Order: sequence, then C-alpha cells, then structure tokens
Amino acid sequence: MPIDYTPAIAHLRAADAVLDRAIDAVGPCLLEPTGHRFATLADAIVSQQISIQAAAAIMRRLEAALG
Repeated sequence: MPIDYTPAIAHLRAADAVLDRAIDAVGPCLLEPTGHRFATLADAIVSQQISIQAAAAIMRRLEAALG
C-alpha cells in the first residue's frame, strides 16, 4: 500500500523555505516501506549516517536482535 506523503510535504514546505527548495530539487519521496515500518525507518536512518557496509552490518544485528 503506497503512502501518501502529500500532507508531510506540504507541512515541510510551509515550515521551511530551504526544505521547500530542496524538495523541488530532489523530487518526490520514493521511500516505500517493505514489511515492518519501523525496520524501514531504522534502515533509512542508519544508512544516512554511515557507510553502506557498516549500515548493512548494523541492520543485520538489529534484525537478529529484534527477530
């Protein structure tokens, strides 16, 4: 089931002119949860913070710990 990001995007555009321009430059949000939404969010956050290899290792450990 696709997520409607329209309300969130409208809020971000109204709240911050820099984000408004960034949204125009980057384009639409293509993030789609696959399975558990917390796992999708955690993966997005971890992947932005560190290298791909380290992020993959952390996600494997997190998934193993949480089941």
